[in-house]
Amino acid sequence: MGMDTKKEMGARIRELRRKHNMRTVDVAKKLGIDRSTYSNYENGHREPDVDKIKMLAEIFNTSVDYITGKSAKIDIADVFSGVHTIMFEGSEITETEAVALKSMITSFLNETRKRQQQR
Repeated sequence: MGMDTKKEMGARIRELRRKHNMRTVDVAKKLGIDRSTYSNYENGHREPDVDKIKMLAEIFNTSVDYITGKSAKIDIADVFSGVHTIMFEGSEITETEAVALKSMITSFLNETRKRQQQR
């Protein structure tokens, strides 16, 4: 893996850790590695092996493809779980707005899927 790709993966891992309000030592412990090794992942100096990437995906409730940069797709459930900040027209939406938005999206998707099954 190239240096830029390692740095991009490290940046994604760091972003996910921060969004989950975790310390580097906490994630390192969950992975069963030293904090310094984990810090090297975030700084792009080392690449985690496949098993560690899978563990990171589980810890941060995201996909391996997102962590490795193969997919920029974000699961909408992650958006509402607080992993990602929700913005609209340059402003962060409030918690109340997020709850209402999630409810609207859930209703819309359920209704759309129901209609598709009836066809």
